[in-house]
Amino acid sequence: MDSNKGRQILKPFQEKRFRVTTISPDLHYLFKNTMEESWVFKLTKGDVDAGFIPFGQKLSNLLRLCLLYKFSGVYMDTDVMILKSFSKLKNSIGSQTLDLSSKNWSRLNNAIMVFDKMHPLVYKFIEEFALTFNGNKWGRKGPY
Repeated sequence: MDSNKGRQILKPFQEKRFRVTTISPDLHYLFKNTMEESWVFKLTKGDVDAGFIPFGQKLSNLLRLCLLYKFSGVYMDTDVMILKSFSKLKNSIGSQTLDLSSKNWSRLNNAIMVFDKMHPLVYKFIEEFALTFNGNKWGRKGPY
């Protein structure tokens, strides 16, 4: 989105006074002092197989984790419909699948996450991303 085309896409929203902008993330800063710092270095050297799943999809999942870890806040996919206030949620992640027999949630989904800055669980998510990355499994580092 940080391009002429991206700015053209956002222009109608800006004209309606929505405060939106495009930026390219500073990956070095975002990954600094996390396991991703060395993982990305290995990836760029060719020591990690990026796999056949589009890398942009994997990178966006990693970015949302690093942004939450460094800055805190709420991450929500654009296709999520909010039916009730979630303003009291704290350090939470969305669930996706309900086990009908036990009535327990059986699968987490990163479409909605609310976390404090430098929360240890988010750090564990980042760590797990680097340790078990497989670029050939869709959803492994995202929705699943």
